[in-house]
Amino acid sequence: MKRRLKKIERVPRLQTKVRNLLAALALLQAFTRFIVLPYWVDPRPLPEPPAGRPAGLTEAIEAVMREYYIDTSRVRRRDEGLELPVPVSLRFSDFYLSLEGRLQNVGAQIIDCQRLTEKSHYCITVGAGSEPVEHLLIRPQSSNGRRVALIIDDFGYRYNETVRGFLQFPEPITLSILPGLKYSKRIAREAALANKKVLVHMPMEPLNAPVEDNGYLILTRHDPATIRLRIRSAFSNLPSAVGLNNHQGSKATMDSALMKVVLFEIKGLGRHFIDSRTHSNSMGLKMARKVGCPAAANQLFLDVEDDVGAIRSQVSRMAEIAGSRGCVVAIGHARDRTLEALLAEVSDLTSRGIEFVYSSQVVN
Repeated sequence: MKRRLKKIERVPRLQTKVRNLLAALALLQAFTRFIVLPYWVDPRPLPEPPAGRPAGLTEAIEAVMREYYIDTSRVRRRDEGLELPVPVSLRFSDFYLSLEGRLQNVGAQIIDCQRLTEKSHYCITVGAGSEPVEHLLIRPQSSNGRRVALIIDDFGYRYNETVRGFLQFPEPITLSILPGLKYSKRIAREAALANKKVLVHMPMEPLNAPVEDNGYLILTRHDPATIRLRIRSAFSNLPSAVGLNNHQGSKATMDSALMKVVLFEIKGLGRHFIDSRTHSNSMGLKMARKVGCPAAANQLFLDVEDDVGAIRSQVSRMAEIAGSRGCVVAIGHARDRTLEALLAEVSDLTSRGIEFVYSSQVVN
């Protein structure tokens, strides 16, 4: 009988322990909700949007994404809504206003905007009237890419306002200087003071253009010793140069044996190579990979047409490639209209999350 009574007595004790445990859990939940969470995330659940969406809403959102060079392939559908990975440098206020304008055109509007975390993550709620139809989760990511390695060729011939304009360009760019010209060394020195990087713009044999040999030109008839000597001489003339890209050189860069010698020498000097790709059959990048020389290839010439409107169009194309591929190498030339077009676009590009980097930051 005693044993039975002891068992009966244990039941209320167990109930008391369970109640105490539940009370502790409730207290912990309250602490988490009202003390911890407000410092890192809004605890309110996001409402599920109804199925109905205004016609053209998806297209309006995609148009804003393109405007800000956000790669649509990286957008993900989450339970909470559409997750848009954007660069940290994105100017959110500009993005918000652009989105607001696009939505008005399709009968939609922003009905709420919450800052979700200390890391500047936002949730924009889009509605038709007062009813939510979509949530956009704006999540800045430092590793989002969208880098532009802009190289400006043909420095050394003159020193004028255009040259000074490129030296004072507000973003990182790489200046490619022909060795041995009147102003080559001066521009290289001032580039270092202006926090710009320098490439040797190495003259190489073209296909059908006249050539002038000033002691640096590389020809297909040259033996390996001559090629190596000329590359070393070019870097001696421009010792601050971090790498080399070809000036002209359609015929030379198609010669795999010649390029092998060039790239072994560049690698041995601890520099990198940028293939200007003056011809689609260039062997530069392919041979660089074979010999293990750090390299990258030009993907876009900005100023084939020496016209400000055409150059600005190419600059936009450059940003689109950076948005879709994460990185782009583009080449312009030390010309008045090229500088004018770039200065007109640069602020807008950086506000949309485009990052300008040096050529050395994109080679592999």
